[in-house]
Amino acid sequence: MYIRIIAKISSIILLTLFLSASLTSYLIAGLNLPQSHYQVSIKGKDHAQLKNYFEPLTGTPGQIDDKIEQLITRYFPKEYKDGCTQMISAWREVAKGTASTVLRVLYLKNHDKNLQQVLLVFTCFSGTKEYGDKFYDERLVLLTIDNLSSQLKFIPHSKPCDNCSELTRIGLEEEMQIHGISSISIIMLISNENPCCDGPDIFKEEIKKYFTFEVNGVREVLSFVTNRTETLHDDIAGDSTTVYKTDINVDKDKQENINKITISWELLVNDIPKKNGLQWYTWNRKARRFE
Repeated sequence: MYIRIIAKISSIILLTLFLSASLTSYLIAGLNLPQSHYQVSIKGKDHAQLKNYFEPLTGTPGQIDDKIEQLITRYFPKEYKDGCTQMISAWREVAKGTASTVLRVLYLKNHDKNLQQVLLVFTCFSGTKEYGDKFYDERLVLLTIDNLSSQLKFIPHSKPCDNCSELTRIGLEEEMQIHGISSISIIMLISNENPCCDGPDIFKEEIKKYFTFEVNGVREVLSFVTNRTETLHDDIAGDSTTVYKTDINVDKDKQENINKITISWELLVNDIPKKNGLQWYTWNRKARRFE
């Protein structure tokens, strides 16, 4: 009798530990890709291979060679590799084991044979037809190739968050010159529409970012929200939708250099205007950024 009681207690303890471990694993599993800073140096044969591939390019390639993509992703931190698997595993049963990644070049600035700056986009998605290109998450990665080594750097666009579910899509909007500096603007589309955890509240946001590409480095010089829609569900008071929208005017000189960006914004709640305003950013030549 005593032995049976001990056996039952042991079984209960083991079951509790198993459930606890499973719950902990679920809680720490990311619902999207990490938002962590990471930088690593690439030297030797791998650096030489990257240099030989990107140095002759005069423009942004449509697709990266498979071997080059594999080389670059080998240097990705385990946090990002595991993060993709965990994100997809939080989707429905059909998505388990289908986590896939792809790397693409968003913009390439080839200063000379001893300096190439490559802005990459890392995408995590599910290989199933059900999700395919409907749901995925993306992060910016900067690859800098000089004469001696290559530097790989992740560029998070938000603060780290363990329970956030927003998915981000990144696209190139425009190439430009800002007072002789090669620059680009990119668009980030962020939404909480995620197969992991559909809820009653809906959030969508569009962010525009400007980057400059100079010999001394790549810099984000401006970032602002262009529009945002948030719908909150309430069974008693009813749904409420808040919309933030903007009208953007870019002032350029005769040489097509951006001098000033003016943003006229309006806030509406259930289609009723609540607030509006005006803000602007001017290019500071000395600081080489918008202020």
